[in-house]
Order: sequence, then C-alpha cells, then structure tokens
Amino acid sequence: MSKHSAMLHMLFLLSVAVELAPRSNAARGTITKSTSTKPGCQSRCGNIQVPYPFGIGIGSNCSISSPWFDINCNNSFNPPKPYLAYTPFEVVNITNSQIYVKNWRLQMAVACYSREINNKTEEYSIINISHFSNSPYTLSRSNQITTVGCDDLATVRQLSNLNGTNRTSTACTPYCEGRDESSVTGSCPGTGCCRTFISRATVTEYLIVRLYNMYSIWRRHEKLFRCSFAFVGVANSSDHFTFRLSVLNDPKEFVNNKKFTGMPMVLNWTVGSQNCTKTHNPCKKNSFCINSSDGGYHCACKRGYEGNPYLSPGCQGVGLGSGIGLLLLLLTCFRLCKFQKRRRNKKRKQKFFKRNGGLLLQQQISTDGDILEKTRLFTSKELEKATDRFNESRILGKGGQGTVYKDPEYFQSSQFTEKSDVYSFGVVLVELLTGQRPISLDRSGEQRSLATRFLLCMEGENLETILDTQVLEQGNREELIAVAKLAQMCLNLSGKKRPTMKEVAMELESVRMSQTLSTACETKYQVVQLHKSKSILTSDDDYTWTSTSEYPISSSDTCPLKIHTV
Repeated sequence: MSKHSAMLHMLFLLSVAVELAPRSNAARGTITKSTSTKPGCQSRCGNIQVPYPFGIGIGSNCSISSPWFDINCNNSFNPPKPYLAYTPFEVVNITNSQIYVKNWRLQMAVACYSREINNKTEEYSIINISHFSNSPYTLSRSNQITTVGCDDLATVRQLSNLNGTNRTSTACTPYCEGRDESSVTGSCPGTGCCRTFISRATVTEYLIVRLYNMYSIWRRHEKLFRCSFAFVGVANSSDHFTFRLSVLNDPKEFVNNKKFTGMPMVLNWTVGSQNCTKTHNPCKKNSFCINSSDGGYHCACKRGYEGNPYLSPGCQGVGLGSGIGLLLLLLTCFRLCKFQKRRRNKKRKQKFFKRNGGLLLQQQISTDGDILEKTRLFTSKELEKATDRFNESRILGKGGQGTVYKDPEYFQSSQFTEKSDVYSFGVVLVELLTGQRPISLDRSGEQRSLATRFLLCMEGENLETILDTQVLEQGNREELIAVAKLAQMCLNLSGKKRPTMKEVAMELESVRMSQTLSTACETKYQVVQLHKSKSILTSDDDYTWTSTSEYPISSSDTCPLKIHTV
C-alpha cells in the first residue's frame, strides 16, 4: 500500500470515527436516557420512555410543576400504555418539542349508506380538546387529513368554541372513475384516497371532521361504494398501509387496518407561558433556552454536552469520553493496518521464496547437511545493505550492468562459469540475426524463448523463417549460415559442448576475413577480365601470375576462379 493510499485509508477511518462519536442533544433534538427523570420516579411506561419535564403518575410530583405534564400509566394492558393525564389520548412518543398521541375513534369520521343503500347519512366526528385551552399544547402543522372514499367531501374545522368563532377549514376530495381498483392499489395513491395538511398550527379547543355527500353533484349513474372515511393524523415513514377500493364496502375491514387507524396526532408542547427572558433563564447548567412562537420556552444542551437540561446538575460534557473513545478507535485502526501490512509482506516473502528456488534449497539442505557449510545464506538486512536499499540500479541482469542472459545450467548448479558468458553471447547473436527480443510475452510455452525457437529452426533446417528480412536481403548466405551455426554452438544446453570465447572470437574473425577476401577477389577478377580482353587483341601468349615467394602460387589458389557462362 502506498503512503498516499494509506493516508486516505486513515482519513476514512477518522471520518467514520467522528460519525460514530456521540453528538450533542441540540443536534439530536432529544433528551438522553441518563438522568431523564427525577430521582425515585418511574422512567418508562411499557415501551415508551417518559423524560422530565413529563412524569409518570398523576399528582406524583414527578413532572414539572404543571398537571399538563403528568402521564397516566395504564397497567391493564400488556405491555402497559401511557395516556396523557385527564385525556383519552394514548402517548406514542415524546420528543424535545412534540408529543405524539392517538385515539382513532376521535380522529376518524365514517359515513355509510344504509343496508338498502338508498340514502347516505352525513356523519361527523368532533375531537374535543377543549381541556387543552390555556395548556402547553397546540396542534402541529405536520398533521394531515386523509380521506378515503369516492362520493364524499371531507373537511376539518378548527374552532375555538362550538359557536364557530375563529374557524379555519381544510378540505380533501377523492374522486373515483369506477370500480376498477387495479391501478389504485397502494399507499394513498390519489384515486379514492387523498391527503392535505392542516392549514396552520393554532390553539384549538375543538377539531371537527365531517363528511359531505357529493353523490348528487357527481351525477353518477350508480353509487360506487358504500362507505367513506376521514382521518386526522400524521403520516410518517412507517405509514405503509395498503389501500384498496374494496375496503369501502366493509367499514370493519378498514377500521381493523392498524397501519391506517394507528396514525397518531401531533401536538407541540412548551414549558410555561412566558419566554426565556421573563423566566430569567430557567434552563440548567451547560444548556440554553429557546423561545417558542406559541409562547413558553424549551431547553436544550449545548454542543458537546448531553443529559436533561431541565434537571440538576444539567448537561454533562461528553468531549473527554468521546475523545478517549476516538483515540482508542484510531489506535485500534492503526494496529490493524500494521498487522495487515505485516501479513501482506509475509505472504509476498513466501511467494518470492517459492519463485526463487527456496523449496529446492530446503530439499537440498534436508538431504545434504554439509550443504550449509558450502552455502552462504543472507538475511534481508544484509541484502538491503548490499543492494543499497534495493536500488533499481542493483537489479541483477539490468541496471548498471546492462541486460544479462542466464545460462540454463545456472539454475541447476547455481554457478557462473566462462561458458555462461558464451551462452549469453549466443543470445546476443540470435537477437542480431532475428531482430527479436529474447522473451516474447505474446507467445506461450517454449515459443516464448527466442533461443528455443532459434534452435528448433536450426534443427528443422528452416533458418530463413526466423531471420530478419533486412539481414536476409543484405547479408551473404554463407556468412549467415556460419554465424547461425556459431550461435547454435553457443546455445548448447551443455556447457562442456560450447566453444570458448576465444574460439568464438576466432570464428567471427574468420567470417570477417572471408568477407574481406571475397570482396578483394571480386575486384581482382574484374581487373583480370579487363586485361585479358585487351591482351587477346595483341598477343596469343598465356597469362600467368608471378610471386616473389619460394613456391609459385597460381591465381586460383589465392582467389578461386569464378566461372561465368554466357
């Protein structure tokens, strides 16, 4: 692994650690479980956590000094269910600023035709929250009205009193083309089902859900379905009820669908009726006060702290604990990286040990104990020092020494001899004759080695197939054959059968002299031919070569006559 990639890996682990580190309550918007209730007070009712300023028990002094925050834990259920004190609403969840409650009988309105399906009765449901007047609770804008039906208009009215003063309305009208439900199955797809949000959050005493019969306005030829439903609540990510038009004929099937009737209603809550300034910063240590638009205030822990901002001693610092945890995590990651690196290097050493004849060495040591006295084993530190920290210029066969071709006998004897140089020179001769590299990765098996392919061509007497085209065109055939045979002798697998470098040099000199002599004889032959042509015209005497040596040498001895036929 390179230093750059290792650094990126460590940065990634650091980002993960930061994400896993504890966050402050201000970021999460919830009160932590630690010190969430007054000492001696119950913290849970069934599966629901009840944090302070709420408290379990009516008049138990476990909540803040207001009866609006008392929770009644009904133990007749298994598990027990918490209810908002003095109301029929079950508590589903409590957050830093909202409380989720539900009572599907009060949240729903149903309108159905009679058994004869002649007339449809307009029905409505009144959610009486008048006891919430002058309370810390207001309706949240996250509430919606969901209407399921085909012939009715659903409305929601928010009234400060039953006389209708200060009213606001929200309406939703689903429409159906027919009885075919193949294209409308799903989570409130639009046809036969619609949703809209409550118009605005307000202090409301009455919430009226009503269904109006629109059959005469739609002017249908037939009444499509028997019932319609309207429901007030919040649809969240867990709301995945499957809607089907067929449920409109059976109100019991619809009411038993807990995924629909289980949607809670959301109320905003605040502490007191005055803002932070007038209450002189009521929040505890390491927390801050937040004014509410509906009056009152909230408390939240500062960043880097957690706990309950309404209870002493306030919020506690989490920087030291999270810092130590983060440090331990980084140290663990560092040790894991080091362990992984050592493991990877160990595997590489084993791989190179097998590749470079380590198994053969082990076999020889096990069979011949005296080999240790004849063999020098180098440690990795000694090799690092001898190779200048494994400098590339020290690579055997490359670097500053140029390219070196190893003798095949070396892999068996592990000894370099003067005949090893002869083999290397033979490879060089073959490179010059063929114009090819000694190793071809494009080929497979024995064909990868140029020396092997050259020897096969020599044995098959098809030398021309491997020689370079330019060499064939410009070279003398006899000279090429002589050099090729010399290369063949140099590449003999047996070092004893190879010539010495001195013999190789003499043979190459002989080939060179033969080429020079051939060129000189060619020139003399042309001169003699010209002289004879002139002598024939003037004399009939025979022409002979003379020499100053003791024995006369004819011209045919020095330069063999070339016979030309006309």
